[in-house]
Amino acid sequence: QISSGGDFRWATQFDGPGDDEATALVADENGHLLVAGVFASNCDFDPGPGGSVLDVNAGNGGNNFVVSLTATGGFRWVRQYKAFVRSVAFDSTGSALIGGTFYGQMEVDPTNPANKLLSANYGSAAFVLKLGPGGAFSWARHIGGLSDSYGGRASGLSVAVDSEDNILLGGYFAASVGFDSGVSGSVLNSRGQTDAFLVKWSLD
Repeated sequence: QISSGGDFRWATQFDGPGDDEATALVADENGHLLVAGVFASNCDFDPGPGGSVLDVNAGNGGNNFVVSLTATGGFRWVRQYKAFVRSVAFDSTGSALIGGTFYGQMEVDPTNPANKLLSANYGSAAFVLKLGPGGAFSWARHIGGLSDSYGGRASGLSVAVDSEDNILLGGYFAASVGFDSGVSGSVLNSRGQTDAFLVKWSLD
């Protein structure tokens, strides 16, 4: 972290024997941080005694992470996903919003492997999921092909929260895609090879 005047404040690391990268981050009004990225092999997200190590060969086998830190870089919690996490955001309550893309199916609640996002029938599906301030799973939504007659694919690239805590996800899609997690009346059809999309979910 660097101050508004350009002075160094602190630095931390997430380390393992492979290539680990932080690719997205956001801070809330209290200075709490969400950092998303990818890791290889295993990675320790809580330097010091004990630590909090994720292993790509354990659990759901995912190599994307979202870690929450305090305003001074202290560890709060970390989650692992078998998906491409592209973007993170906070709402006004300190809950975390995570957006990106998955293939096939995605475990959205690491504490309950049976809780899986609906599988993308064809190609990729965009997703957004919400975690409480302490990292507990709240809900998840996806955007993707609905059935044999629809097909389609979608990728989520950017998530945001408006002043009323509604959630927005932007990205791109191709062919015919359902934008309301399986409700066929919400289908859009791309005019080009891929079209951009923006979708909004209410606070409820």
